[in-house]
Amino acid sequence: MYDYVIFHKNCFDGFTGFIILNGTNKIEKHASIYPDVPSAKNVPPNIENKNVIIIDVAYNYDVLKEIMTRAKSVLFIDHHVTIKEDVEKITKELNNKNHIVIYDDTQSGSTLTWKYFYPKKSRPLFIKYVDDNDTGQWRLKHTREFLSSLEVNYKTDLSHDNISKWNKLYDSSIVKKLIKLGKRYIEYKTYITEHNAKRYSLELFPSNKIYEEYTKYFSKPAQYKVALYCGSGCPSSTSLASKILESVKCDFVIMWTLNMEKKEYVLSFRSENVDVGEIASIFGGGGHKLAAACSFNINKFRIEDLFFENSLPRR
Repeated sequence: MYDYVIFHKNCFDGFTGFIILNGTNKIEKHASIYPDVPSAKNVPPNIENKNVIIIDVAYNYDVLKEIMTRAKSVLFIDHHVTIKEDVEKITKELNNKNHIVIYDDTQSGSTLTWKYFYPKKSRPLFIKYVDDNDTGQWRLKHTREFLSSLEVNYKTDLSHDNISKWNKLYDSSIVKKLIKLGKRYIEYKTYITEHNAKRYSLELFPSNKIYEEYTKYFSKPAQYKVALYCGSGCPSSTSLASKILESVKCDFVIMWTLNMEKKEYVLSFRSENVDVGEIASIFGGGGHKLAAACSFNINKFRIEDLFFENSLPRR
């Protein structure tokens, strides 16, 4: 039984993993439920001597090692490629039979969670769609429609009503209704995407300042031509970045916002070829090769510090 549950905050894959776990009756009645992000620098509070499960939160080596030191037992389920070396290192160091690592960078966190708890059962349809989107494969015919409908109609909060609503997704007829709704949303989403995809600037990255500090990650200053977008990505980071990459000659896209409360810049990377996961790791973030994110304090860098002073002509 788990008395401390951690899952990827504000993430459909992470929350789907939680929904799967919630249906197993393996969560203790008064367990701590703690949504968290992979870029977290601190160990979750009050975790000492707890039986912990971590779903889809790609903690770095130091945080994960400290969790395993303090907790009684840990089941760690993840798939983010940027922590692959950390996972391999920790796996070799494990000397506690109560700690288990489930890692596969070809499958989503929710799929790995399902397979762990239900190894002999096929995945429900909604989990297949969540997996197809989160791994960036989009091999299923209606993934985009389903995810568009999910974004509009479903939240990732822990209220009883919301969890009950998610549990209904095990019914494939509900999933098919959402796909039908999603077809309508796609039309408007396309309009918003095309409108916002024009709001970018072209920048040279890295700047001399970034190159000098992180030389081993780059071959030269101004190695990449980047499409820079100010905003969190409306209607979604994936759809907006895909449109920009399709229409703009650039190496990758960076979408950025400033969180005034935390005094942090938040960056989201999307690419077709460049390993942006490695670049995000420079700033303490991570994710996947072609989709990643990071955040850093405004006292470390300002957003303009990352790029050359003058923007490039858009055309």
